[in-house]
Amino acid sequence: MWNGSGQGARERSGGSYDFLRTNQASGRCARSAEGKRWLELVVVAHRRWIRRAGPHCHLPPGLARNNRRARQSVERGEGGRRYLESDGVGLMRNLLIVCCGFRGSGKSTVASSILRANNGVLAFDPHADEIHNWIPNTARSVEELEDYSRWRHQAKPGTRTAIRYVPDGRLDPFEALNDFSAWVWNWKNCWVCVEEVSESCRSVSSAGMPPELRRIVNQGRHRGINQIYCGLRYAEIPRPISAGADVQILFACREPGDLDAMRARIGSEAAETVQGLGRHEALVFFPDRTWQTIGSRSAGIAELVLGDSANVRKNAEEKS
Repeated sequence: MWNGSGQGARERSGGSYDFLRTNQASGRCARSAEGKRWLELVVVAHRRWIRRAGPHCHLPPGLARNNRRARQSVERGEGGRRYLESDGVGLMRNLLIVCCGFRGSGKSTVASSILRANNGVLAFDPHADEIHNWIPNTARSVEELEDYSRWRHQAKPGTRTAIRYVPDGRLDPFEALNDFSAWVWNWKNCWVCVEEVSESCRSVSSAGMPPELRRIVNQGRHRGINQIYCGLRYAEIPRPISAGADVQILFACREPGDLDAMRARIGSEAAETVQGLGRHEALVFFPDRTWQTIGSRSAGIAELVLGDSANVRKNAEEKS
């Protein structure tokens, strides 16, 4: 596990790999094993270069083999689902999910359940919510995020990627989310979770979003970046996010402004259902405009949101 100290982070679980760290004052590298570690750093640099240069560039045979090996996908998870590492060759299906509800409703619990079932977890958690304490790595600055990226790219293939960013409370939330989003853009085939997204945006319009976040929302599908956005009030969630969401998980709400915004996007019938929900109950709204009610701790939430339909009407007809 990465310790996030920036002083030679060590993979504590299952290995003793010590990545190269740069002494910025002298410009020299401190190496735990002189020759081998230096060669690995060169290999990583070539991997990054070939990704930028495209498929027609040439590498020496040894480096080419290492590059192909590093880009192998990893098979893991329950039910035969296929997870890919951050720089895998293929791209996962891209999803944009909205979780909306007041504090204590269970929205972060649902988001955490979805993240737990997947690999490549990158979370923006400004309030350091306890529900995300299962994530083994925590960064508190952009420098530590970059530190984790260097360590992760040199770790053994198959290890799980999971880190959350808890920015300093003195930082501007807008800039903190923008920096996090810029860092996320370098990853592929991952699950990004942004807690309290409304607090880090200046308005609900596209212009009020951090520009790097706007790029992820608009173009994340090209990099397999799955996204989960959590917020308190539906009306305050940026419109590009709520309008482009594939799945919306909405907890009980009785605020007139939020209900009006829901009616405009999911329809009056579904909005009335949200209004009548009990505590810790949520409505899951699907792309085909069907919905299903769940509990915040219901089993199989991660599998449910991957579907395209709830078939609620069909189930109701069968019961009648």
